[in-house]
Amino acid sequence: MATLSGKTTSGQSAWDKYVVKNPKSGDIEFIIEHKMEATMVDTSGKNVLFTLKEKTPFKITSNTLKTIGTSKFAKVKYKNKDGYIPLNRIRKPTNTDVLKEEAIALDKLDGLIKDIVSKVGPFELVIKGDPKNKVYKNIIGTRNVTEKVLGREAKSDFNIVGTNGDQIYISHKKAGGAEAFQQYGGVSKQAGTKIQTHNEVENFLRKTTNFIENGRLQNPVYSIILDKKLINMAVYGHDYDSPNFGIDNVTIIGQGDAIIKPVKTHENRFELDFSHHMVHNGVVSDFESGDYQAVLGATFRAGRGFDIDGKRYLGARIGIYPAKLIVNRSGATEI
Repeated sequence: MATLSGKTTSGQSAWDKYVVKNPKSGDIEFIIEHKMEATMVDTSGKNVLFTLKEKTPFKITSNTLKTIGTSKFAKVKYKNKDGYIPLNRIRKPTNTDVLKEEAIALDKLDGLIKDIVSKVGPFELVIKGDPKNKVYKNIIGTRNVTEKVLGREAKSDFNIVGTNGDQIYISHKKAGGAEAFQQYGGVSKQAGTKIQTHNEVENFLRKTTNFIENGRLQNPVYSIILDKKLINMAVYGHDYDSPNFGIDNVTIIGQGDAIIKPVKTHENRFELDFSHHMVHNGVVSDFESGDYQAVLGATFRAGRGFDIDGKRYLGARIGIYPAKLIVNRSGATEI
């Protein structure tokens, strides 16, 4: 049972993680746990306002719990009414659930755009710092990218759309520095042949085999990526060198919340930025040094493995990562 009354896999209170210490908790639609019902009571705790079925969505409106009898209750809003629901009936968010940062950011960006459209109609949009100074016309909204590329998720998380379809392709990361990226991309067949067969990738795999014993990588290993094109493909998408932007050749990477401001020198034109960090397609310098530096990395994962020179090796997960996620791990070795 994965409810807010329990703990996370790291042993932390689920309530603390997803509500108390989560500044985005007010944006989340929590739901009643699967295969459960819950009673929503008024502020006195004595009168039942609603009986909610499984998966019913609602908002949590306070990070302070209320004790009614021997149970802990969360303050919520449902159908414009305030009340309380038992903590052990509220489903804990997951990566595929409502807490997914991309879903939150998409909702905010879509709201910004539609608010502008409601006032001025379809509008022009430029991206702050765009080296091409492109003007995107007739912007009307956003869409979530659900298409798969080679059986994996596309690099674009959501797109800004105009009256003629997709205009700006965005890979979105939550605010929080290099750690928010988790990894830039994989190196397997799903990553695409230009990455899978790249000489730096293959040489790294060969070197990594020297650190595998009895089906287990003995310690993390990494290698700094030198080829700019490999970095660009890992960061912006396998189709990086294609002439047009697309779901696997994104226009920008945006971290944090989207910001749209009017361009005062042009009527009906606005500028897009992100609150934490934004990088344009082809800008590789951000990923050649510091915390964001792109490295090939291998860490131990039971059951994971890779193929090189016709042989299968187990006990290692391979990917392209920000240096900060690999270099400072215990025993990490540069190869």
